[in-house]
Amino acid sequence: MKEEGFARRPMRRDDERPNHPGPATADVADVRQLNLSKRQFRTRFGGLFLFIPFLASIPLEKMLTKTHFPGSIKIPAAHAIRSLLALKLFGNARHSHIMSHVFDEGLALFAGLNVIPKRAFLTEYSCRINPVSHPELMHLWFDAVSDIGITRGVSFDLDFHTIGCFNPNRGNPSQKLTIL
Repeated sequence: MKEEGFARRPMRRDDERPNHPGPATADVADVRQLNLSKRQFRTRFGGLFLFIPFLASIPLEKMLTKTHFPGSIKIPAAHAIRSLLALKLFGNARHSHIMSHVFDEGLALFAGLNVIPKRAFLTEYSCRINPVSHPELMHLWFDAVSDIGITRGVSFDLDFHTIGCFNPNRGNPSQKLTIL
C-alpha cells in the first residue's frame, strides 16, 4: 500500500467505532450472590437434583473442613467440590469444557452458587489441595455414604491423560526413560 502512495489510516477514536455485539460475560461465582427467589428456568442439568437428598444426608462441609480442602469467601470448599461433582455426575469429560455451560442456572444452583466457576478456577482448584487430603476425604466419603445405605462399588474408572515430560535421553535408543 505504501508503494502505491496510500497512507496509513488514522486509528479510530472510541466514539467512532461501530457498536458490534461482543461476547456475553457471566458473573463471577460468589455464594453471597446466590438468588433463591421463586422463579422458573430451563436447565440441561435437571437430573443432578436427584442426588440432592443423598448429598444433604452427608456432612460434606464438615468432611472438607476436617480434611483441609481449600475454599474462599466467594467459593467455599463444599461449593467448589459440588461444582466438580456436578460435572462428573453429568458426564462432562473435562473441566475445560465448562465454558459452554456457565450460563446454566441449574448447574449453578446444584453447586449452591450464583454461577458455576469458570474453567480457570476448576482447573487450578485441584492443584491447591494437599495430596494427603484426598485419601482422608475418600475414607470419610465412603463411611458417610455407607451410613446412608449406599454400597461401595466394586469397579473403578481409570481416566488416563498424557503428561508431558522432559526426556534427557531422547535420541539415545540404548537408554530408556521409565515413568512410574
